[in-house]
Amino acid sequence: MARINRNRVGDPESLRRWRARNNWPQQQLADALGIHVRTVSKWENGDMAIPPYLKLALEALERRRKDAEAAARMPDPGEQPLPSS
Repeated sequence: MARINRNRVGDPESLRRWRARNNWPQQQLADALGIHVRTVSKWENGDMAIPPYLKLALEALERRRKDAEAAARMPDPGEQPLPSS
């Protein structure tokens, strides 16, 4: 999982790199944050300041994805192992 550089989370280039490493299009990030895709574009172009909360939001998105991936690897508790012959 990509790690955010905590000292540069407000930098437009670090946001673009985070999206690229996590394979998130601007629209997917906007939807996850509940904002308009133009806002993400403005952050990345330097036309709008990146808010301080974004670092926490990206960390939460990373945790959610990591938790979902771990849950997908867990066996279904209702499944019974096949008997060995």
